[in-house]
Amino acid sequence: DSQVEVTLEITNPTDHLAFFVNPILTAGPDGDEVLPTYWTDNYFSVLPGETRTVVATVDGFRLAGQAPHVRLEGWNVRAASSPTGPPP
Repeated sequence: DSQVEVTLEITNPTDHLAFFVNPILTAGPDGDEVLPTYWTDNYFSVLPGETRTVVATVDGFRLAGQAPHVRLEGWNVRAASSPTGPPP
C-alpha cells in the first residue's frame, strides 16, 4: 500500500522546442501504462537547453512487482524509455 514517487529531470539538448512532452509511467520496460499515475505536470513544452523536473506518484501495488520505467513521448520528440529504479 506504499506510494512510489518517481522524479524526472527532462532536458532538451536541441535547438528546437520540445512540444507537448508527455511522460508515461510503465510497469517494467515493456509493461502497460500504470494508472492512475499522478504527475505534477504533463503535456508540457521544454525550451531549447531547458531542464524541467516533474514528479509522478503511484500506489506501489500497481507496479505488480516490476521496476518503474518512464516512456517519454511528444509531438516532435523521438519516443524514449528509461528505468527509474528497483521494484517497490
